[in-house]
Amino acid sequence: MDFVVIVKKGVQELDNRALTEMLEKLWRRHCRQVRAS
Repeated sequence: MDFVVIVKKGVQELDNRALTEMLEKLWRRHCRQVRAS
């Protein structure tokens, strides 16, 4: 499975930790949705 992430303005100002946390949150959301279906 491939993922495409489209970001809003200001994402270039995030540090690696903040970006990783955001991506982990999106991944957990995806996993919950898959389990629910």
